[in-house]
Amino acid sequence: MAEMINSRLTLEFNAGMDETGETVFKQKNFNNVKPEAADPSLLTVATALGQLQELPVTAVTRTNEYDITE
Repeated sequence: MAEMINSRLTLEFNAGMDETGETVFKQKNFNNVKPEAADPSLLTVATALGQLQELPVTAVTRTNEYDITE
């Protein structure tokens, strides 16, 4: 049975345009998120953290890491 061992919260920001007109994105990772933390709670935290940033938040993702060995 797979066991979640770690979780990471990632905020993606719109950092403007490069010289070719392509949108540039930057990411900020928050490691060691409690694996049992509920997604709505993480979204609340991400929203609060996003308001403290200079760049606008374009995406919030959660990455879970599992131990799948027997």
